[in-house]
Amino acid sequence: LDVHLDVAGFPVRIATARLVTETVQWRDGSSERRLLEFDIARVPEKEGRILSTLALATSDPRFDGTTGGHSRDAGIHVALTLAENASLPSGVIQVEVERASIYFRGPWEMTWDVPTTDKGNQAVAPVVSHPQEVSQTREGLTLTVEEAVLTDRVTIVTVDLQNPPDGIQLTRFLWGTGTPGEGRIWLEDDRGASYRHRGFGVNWRAPEEVDTPFDEALLPLDRQRLPLEPVNPLARWVTLHIPAIETLRPADLNLQVEVPADLTLPAGFSSAFADHAASNGPTWDVDIPIEVGGYTWRFETASLQSINGRIRLVLGPALDQTAQRRPWPTGFCIASVTGPDGQAVAPGIGAWGMGQPCERTIAFAVDDPDTGQLQPGIYHIELAGIAVGVPGPWDLRWELRGH
Repeated sequence: LDVHLDVAGFPVRIATARLVTETVQWRDGSSERRLLEFDIARVPEKEGRILSTLALATSDPRFDGTTGGHSRDAGIHVALTLAENASLPSGVIQVEVERASIYFRGPWEMTWDVPTTDKGNQAVAPVVSHPQEVSQTREGLTLTVEEAVLTDRVTIVTVDLQNPPDGIQLTRFLWGTGTPGEGRIWLEDDRGASYRHRGFGVNWRAPEEVDTPFDEALLPLDRQRLPLEPVNPLARWVTLHIPAIETLRPADLNLQVEVPADLTLPAGFSSAFADHAASNGPTWDVDIPIEVGGYTWRFETASLQSINGRIRLVLGPALDQTAQRRPWPTGFCIASVTGPDGQAVAPGIGAWGMGQPCERTIAFAVDDPDTGQLQPGIYHIELAGIAVGVPGPWDLRWELRGH
């Protein structure tokens, strides 16, 4: 083709058209689609503007959409999508440029004055409050709002685990309990607006903490700071919604599991870094109960997996057959593992901790570190603690004053 167009002041030349079939990969599989593709020669930048993409349209019912993108070196590729059951087009097709995207080269610089108070030209400071008697108890654990800091960029709420049972520590807030609709930590105000948890985005530290080394400024383990989006200045009260928390509970538990001598490893399974298809070994039934704080969970399966260069036994998951919403184990703190020969073996897998106090399952090496051969027999496990997810929700409401 040799079609010349003027699009928003840019000279556009369509050089090629072709019918193609391409495969599209989706999360649950793949599918094929047919396209009428057009190749547009590279369009030069014009007065600080760049023609980025084009969208095509046609009245022909055999086509149901447009797709395409910009390439810095090769120009613009744009296409019309042929409807799934449509016949192949033939003859003359009227195609129009429906819209175009244009980039404007910057930079732009904006300058403004920081608002100040009338008192000595003092800069506006964050509003810090300490709500009184804002607490709620779930599963015997009471969360209290200790401090709320409101700024124009972030809201920081410090939540305290009040008078916890001996040894129990608050380690983190959980995004949910596994039940649909419960996976969100958020703040809600009286005007109906909601403010999301900001994760590891913008944060805040008190002025007296600014020059303190990070590890010395960490809060005690019975409280946590939650960063959220900034609250509307017109809000009169807010409610913090926490669907679940994780607590670290001390434990002095001794477990044992036997690796049968008659296990057969699949072809390609080895202690080397196997690919995913060859990394899963045999699975067998076990019956290992764990009791902590009045709750009982049970390991019912064990398996061998090739992980990080070693053959490792992996227990799990730990199941609770009694109720879906009861506390559930989120991690296991392994103190030691002793092999059949009485020698210590390497616990954990070294990849799932992610900075949390415990591994999320019980796993340990069951091969000879020198030969890589599987070592069957009875392994003894000592646990020093268990991380436990506790379902809420906790809904903590307080009034905003001086905001």
